[in-house]
Amino acid sequence: MDSKLTHDTTKAIMNCATRFDGYAYFETVKKPGIEAPAYLIEAQRYFNSTSELFGSSSKNMLVNFFLHRQFHHWGWLPDAYSDEWYYMVYLYLHTYRLPTPEKYRINSMAKEWEHCPQGSAEAAAADIRKMLMQRR
Repeated sequence: MDSKLTHDTTKAIMNCATRFDGYAYFETVKKPGIEAPAYLIEAQRYFNSTSELFGSSSKNMLVNFFLHRQFHHWGWLPDAYSDEWYYMVYLYLHTYRLPTPEKYRINSMAKEWEHCPQGSAEAAAADIRKMLMQRR
């Protein structure tokens, strides 16, 4: 699989997504009879079918988190310009400037994200935008 992303951009995308604890988020919104996997799958299904962001930045970060959990299980990031690739870069561009909500923070991952070299998150966003423009 080839995402065609640079190593630094790949690292930024993964760190951005994994700094957020989707399971902790689920614990704050869960309803009786709904388990975490079903909730996460439904949120992702809605996003994938509509390509619309949620009104909540935390819920958008949740979908990004869950998408990357799937990539982790696959063992790779999606091929460049596949549907999953577009979801991944779209969510990165909409979440990378957001602060990590304290109550949904995976400390080790959030520290890595917060201590990445200055400008690396913006450089990753610029790389993604360039790829998107080249695809036109």
